[in-house]
Amino acid sequence: MQRTQSNVSILNAWFNLEKALIDAQVPENEQVTIISRPPTSKMMRDYSNYHSQQRTQPLRPLTGLTRPSTAITMKKPIEYQEKTATIQQSQRKMFRKKVNQRPFKKYGFDNIHIQKEEQEGEISEEELNQSTVIHTLDVDQIIDLYHSKCRDRELEYQPEHAVLFIEKFKKLCVDEQFVCEDNQLGLESAKTVRDILLYNNHFSTLRLARNAIGDEGLVELLEMLKVNKNIVHLDFSSNNITADGAFYLFNELIPLHSIISIELSSKDGLNRNKVSVKGCEPIETILKYNHPLQFLGLRGTSIQNAGFECILSGLQTNNTLAYLNVSNNDLNEEACNYMVQYISNCNLVELDLSYNPLGNNGMDYLSRIFDKGSFMLRKLNLAGCEIKSLGILKFFQSLAVNRFLERLILDENHFSGNGFNEIENVLTSRIPLTYLSMAKCSINATGADFIGNGVERNRTLKTLILRDNRLTDAGAECVFKGLFFEKLDLKRCNLTDKCVLGLCSMIKQSTQLTTLLLPDNGFHDSSGIVICEAIRVNSSILNLDICENPLSYKYIDQINKVIESNRLKYELDRVPMYKREIVKLNNIIQQKPTLEKDQNENQQKKARSLQTLEKTIEEKNRVKIEQIQKTTDMDARLQQIQQQSRQMDIDKIKFDNESNMHLIKMDDEINDYQKKMSECHQVITRLEKEIRGLKDQRHVRKGQSDSRLEMLRQLNRAEERALQRAEMEKKQLEERIKAMSGKESITSRRKTKQLSQIIQQKQ
Repeated sequence: MQRTQSNVSILNAWFNLEKALIDAQVPENEQVTIISRPPTSKMMRDYSNYHSQQRTQPLRPLTGLTRPSTAITMKKPIEYQEKTATIQQSQRKMFRKKVNQRPFKKYGFDNIHIQKEEQEGEISEEELNQSTVIHTLDVDQIIDLYHSKCRDRELEYQPEHAVLFIEKFKKLCVDEQFVCEDNQLGLESAKTVRDILLYNNHFSTLRLARNAIGDEGLVELLEMLKVNKNIVHLDFSSNNITADGAFYLFNELIPLHSIISIELSSKDGLNRNKVSVKGCEPIETILKYNHPLQFLGLRGTSIQNAGFECILSGLQTNNTLAYLNVSNNDLNEEACNYMVQYISNCNLVELDLSYNPLGNNGMDYLSRIFDKGSFMLRKLNLAGCEIKSLGILKFFQSLAVNRFLERLILDENHFSGNGFNEIENVLTSRIPLTYLSMAKCSINATGADFIGNGVERNRTLKTLILRDNRLTDAGAECVFKGLFFEKLDLKRCNLTDKCVLGLCSMIKQSTQLTTLLLPDNGFHDSSGIVICEAIRVNSSILNLDICENPLSYKYIDQINKVIESNRLKYELDRVPMYKREIVKLNNIIQQKPTLEKDQNENQQKKARSLQTLEKTIEEKNRVKIEQIQKTTDMDARLQQIQQQSRQMDIDKIKFDNESNMHLIKMDDEINDYQKKMSECHQVITRLEKEIRGLKDQRHVRKGQSDSRLEMLRQLNRAEERALQRAEMEKKQLEERIKAMSGKESITSRRKTKQLSQIIQQKQ
């Protein structure tokens, strides 16, 4: 036993020395000369067994394996612990002395605790300087805050409680955070916080969740924020803020561009915030004008569909908001319809819609957004949204084309139907999903089979949460096909010893698995033996939770020891890994001049390429402009020709009308001539009859007959001249018609030729 403790102390000293050398940035070649004796395997084994015994001593039998952290914390030196204890004791003395100097009266009676003040020893000036300031705040200011708390709650001032309040404040207010949560602070406390932070630029975060500051206290704090521009995060969750207070808050935030994060959620319990629709109206204005607000939490604030519509309307033109939490706000499928209308393209990174009754219809609307593939959401929480197999089928089908979603939470839904088979296509698609949680989703062995087929070919999924499902052994063996998990949670999944062989096979083959959670199942001692051997083979397992199983404590202790050994090995491997990284970085630093030279050459090449590209673009633009000009000219010429063609068509119509009129007129004249000729024929016939009658009487009237014959000859000659003139006019009219028809055909042919030439030039 003494030899074991000696080895442990040597190993502790070796670790501390190596850590000190790394912190001091001692070169690796000098470290070898300083550290003359590295730890042996016997020392490592003694170290592991010693710490296992130290840890298992306070444990009770059959309590299961604890949930340890992934890192091993070394014990600090005794001198450091003693010095820290001395400082804390001195500070506590100072706290007691200061709080006892504060008299307080309630209803006219003196504070009785002043009479019970303990006699403290003399405090040195060094101790006094160490105790008067906590995170840039005087102790008196913190006591003032406790005074205000007592006045808000109508309590008597108690120095002992004031000391505890100061120590709690000192413990919580780290990393530039002013944290005073769950203290029942009211209006007076809000005024005190306003006075404390009015000109204090140390804090960047103000956390006052689970208090009772109300609307009036919120107004006081906003007056401080108008002066103090260093605070960027506000947490007023569960502070009994009404819609009027929220309306005032967001209205005052419009000109305050220093605030980037606001949390107004209502936690479970008292003093719930109620933003409602009225409080969401100024949020629309904030988002529309791209206020630097990046995080907005409105969980359980009764905004309902109308308030959510105001927020979505502001998100249409917003480029800054990255996180939005509207869970537990009675949103239904109408809210999802608003999402389709307003934010098909949005810059949100994380959206929390959990515990809203969206249902299958809501999933139908959401699938329309993801169908486009341009929705850049990276984390989506749909836990407790009353989704069933039909709704998740449509949603999974839309995710097949998404290239952005990385984390998806679907807890507390119901996926026992046939539509869940689409999960296989989602896991085998190109979606970069790294985190998938489906706890309490009524998934059975059939659903686990689809999950197993998907994870078998998936390389991106690192965390899978399937706790509280009825997977059984058959379903679990399907899930064990995935070999690229980093964390797998199968708590309360009805697993027994039958699936332990598949589990151990996955543990041995998986090189990335670090966390495995198997509590509250049916594993017995035989499973414990096999699991212990498997994690000995795979030293990457750093967390294994197998508590609440019918497993003997002996095997739990063995698993504990193996896990501690794996962690120790991991910690030991980290130092050489960091050393190798340092060597690589040093090599990169040494190669910096060469890299800079190459970078300059690449920049010059890039500049030359850009110049060449610009010239090419200019030449192409010039050619394009010339082509556009030619096309414009051709279009103008074509329009001119088309206009001339339309004019020629109009002239043709006019000429045709005139020709028809002339033809009608000539037909009328010919008809008149024909009538006259018929009358002449009738006269001639009558004259011939008279001539025959006169021949008989020639001897009587010979002289008269000669004159009539002469008149007849004249009539015949007049008739012949009239016929000749009619024939000539008819021929002239026919020639004129032929000439006009020929001219028309020539014009139409010319026009057709010009149109064909223009079309060819355009082509």
